[in-house]
Amino acid sequence: MEEFDWTTVMMVAVLAMMVLFMIRNSRKRKADLENLRTQIAPGAEVMTSGGLFGVIVSIDEENNQAVIESVPGTRFRVHTQAIGRVVEPVAAADATDAA
Repeated sequence: MEEFDWTTVMMVAVLAMMVLFMIRNSRKRKADLENLRTQIAPGAEVMTSGGLFGVIVSIDEENNQAVIESVPGTRFRVHTQAIGRVVEPVAAADATDAA
């Protein structure tokens, strides 16, 4: 009779845990990206992946481009994937202006 090999069982268990964590992280990143895409709208204050801050002036969905105004009169065009995070969403910006 063959002896039970615990080393193989442990290796399979560790591999299964790694796969589960990879799937979980992938889903979380996808949800975070979708949340970011819903917040990107004209008037939202954003930070690009290069570290530039500004307010979105317009978005061209067809070409995946956004025009961002960093200071009054200075505008630049970026790919929408270059927007790293939304600093202040549009709704929050409107609420502070009304107060």
